[in-house]
Amino acid sequence: MSKQVFIINDPSTLKVSIGGAALGATTTVSATSKEVAFSVTGATNTVGLSSDFDNGECVFLEDFAYYAGRSQVATANLSSATGDIYVKVINTSIGTANLPMKTFSGTDAQIAAAITAAGGDFAAFTATASNNVVTVTAAVNSSFRLAASEGAVLTYTVPGKPSSGTSDDVLALEEMGLPYWGVTNKVGFPVVKPTSKVVAGNQYTIVVADFVTVANSKDGGNALKGEDIKLIFAIKESGNSTAISNLTTALGHLL
Repeated sequence: MSKQVFIINDPSTLKVSIGGAALGATTTVSATSKEVAFSVTGATNTVGLSSDFDNGECVFLEDFAYYAGRSQVATANLSSATGDIYVKVINTSIGTANLPMKTFSGTDAQIAAAITAAGGDFAAFTATASNNVVTVTAAVNSSFRLAASEGAVLTYTVPGKPSSGTSDDVLALEEMGLPYWGVTNKVGFPVVKPTSKVVAGNQYTIVVADFVTVANSKDGGNALKGEDIKLIFAIKESGNSTAISNLTTALGHLL
């Protein structure tokens, strides 16, 4: 699958055409034709995009508004705990089978202080203590589970929710799209990465569109070939609401 990521801080760099009309600013999109063309300039270094798609070639379309994310919070009530008093934090952020875990022992205050100072695989977690209750909080986009002494009561009070459209999120998307621009190696022959178009502090709406384009195959006969294309637009939200709306409207004609 070809993955192409476009960071758009200025809506004038994104132009859309519907029904064969000349490429124009997204603020002028108003037709209902089943053919859409669009052009992006300045989205990644000096490389731009100009593509045409037809009705039915878009198989998925979704937009995700900026969201700062929500931190996960859980408590370990040690009031009725017996034996060795401890709280174990299991870092589930990476989602693999070998999850980092660490046990913190002592009084509730000592446990909370140790969790906050742990660093390393546990740098994303902080804790407080009050009346034998240890409250653990994860940074946004981090998650955990708890274990504790016999008799302790564990409560997951606030579920975490990932962020969307932060500058860090868009940087990760931009990195994912680099192979399309020829930046494919991690070691060896040096390839200069394009200058990032992500602006720190900007809030972006993410528009994701998946296409399967169909063309005649070189195999001859009536054979056809399909190409999977994923287009990801990260559009600065402030001042660009009309551009975002019209882009999704234009692409929606192709579903």
